[in-house]
Amino acid sequence: MLAWCRVQEGTLETPAGSNLVPYWGLWHLATGRPIPGGTDPTQGRLRPWCGTFAWAALHAGGWTAPADFVSVWAIEEWARAHGRYREGAGDIIPGDVLILLGHGQHCGIARGGAEYGQVATVEGNTSAGSAGSQDNGGGVFARLRPAPLVVGRVRVADLLGDAGPITLTPPAPAAPTTSPGGFDVSTLPTLSQGATGNTVRACQRLVGVTCDGQYGPITAAAVRAFQQSARITVDGVVGPVTWSRLLGV
Repeated sequence: MLAWCRVQEGTLETPAGSNLVPYWGLWHLATGRPIPGGTDPTQGRLRPWCGTFAWAALHAGGWTAPADFVSVWAIEEWARAHGRYREGAGDIIPGDVLILLGHGQHCGIARGGAEYGQVATVEGNTSAGSAGSQDNGGGVFARLRPAPLVVGRVRVADLLGDAGPITLTPPAPAAPTTSPGGFDVSTLPTLSQGATGNTVRACQRLVGVTCDGQYGPITAAAVRAFQQSARITVDGVVGPVTWSRLLGV
């Protein structure tokens, strides 16, 4: 799970202020629930996404959390109901879901325990540093938080299925372009050499190359290697089938 989180660092909501991030699509595909506000960029208030990032991280780690896990309040409520909630920083271990800044306000994933009064985290919908919004910053960033800002912690390590780094190698059977929940991956742009932008960066994170937003020979080679491992057409072009494999849907 933490390996997956590292790949996500630097992901930004697009457009800014919309709270639209790839994790909503993954959540929709897994739960069948509609994305709050759809893809309307003006409805960002309906989809705060720090919890959605935590949900996606746990999903990458092998555990599909309840659909309501995207709300910080719901995360706390679920944890209390299942005996998994503890107040304060305490005995944090990597992979704990941390309740930050205040109850129901913000959350992140612990990258390590509390040391020298600080906790290493990776968080969705925060800023890269202390200058920006701490709970509506629009990006995924690794942070060092003062331990007193951790108001609670949720232990989920025993629910996860990943004993090591997340593999991007999917199963062999061809995936449909439309999930039972109705999310059509064919609506994602087809990427090939010469493409640029945030969608290219998202693809680059998934195939493990430098995220510069430029689809050049290195990215194409990584895509071809992924396609070969996935036993799908090897052409270096990211179309619906390759997107399905990359996103694990």
